[in-house]
Amino acid sequence: MARTPSPAERDCAFITPGKPGKAIWYVTCHEPARWFVEMLKILPGVTACRLEIQLSEDGAGCFADVTYSHTSMGSASDEFVATFMPDYYQRFMQTWRRH
Repeated sequence: MARTPSPAERDCAFITPGKPGKAIWYVTCHEPARWFVEMLKILPGVTACRLEIQLSEDGAGCFADVTYSHTSMGSASDEFVATFMPDYYQRFMQTWRRH
């Protein structure tokens, strides 16, 4: 019997809008007992990205260790990958804190 997986379970796939285009996401690893999830994010013709999120206890809340690993899919996307440097990443991660 076919079923639709939840967004957090392994082998779930979904699409999100954005710039420079729609992104295809695929959950490769979801280990709730370890507070860990890993996903692939594909921007067709732009990049392939591995996203890892590891949560850990931090007092009354939690700490999130978030790692993005981008791979360019061609010379046109090299500029995008080149901008994903420490300063940009710090600003990018501020959006995580606001959500």
